[in-house]
Amino acid sequence: MKPSAADIEKAKNVLGLGEKASLPVIKAAYRGLAQKWHPDSCPEKDKQHCQEKMKRINQAYETIRKYIEDYQYPLAEEAMTKDDPAAFWQQRFGRDSAWGG
Repeated sequence: MKPSAADIEKAKNVLGLGEKASLPVIKAAYRGLAQKWHPDSCPEKDKQHCQEKMKRINQAYETIRKYIEDYQYPLAEEAMTKDDPAAFWQQRFGRDSAWGG
């Protein structure tokens, strides 16, 4: 089942991610938290807390991973240049001499 926007927001907060994150950033956040909270590296008195925390971290990572796995990446040229100001300008105004082209 596809994660909801609320699920993604919750997972993003658990992993400490911003509004945008690349796959390497997501993996690094997960690995850093897993290393910190893994029950094997927690003191005996904190094992229960670490297990609960690790469960939330794993669920958050899995939620983000499912979202990324199901995401449809646009492969059309206009989608790839949408966030590129130079490409936007070139597409709109081309080599118009009024704009120094």
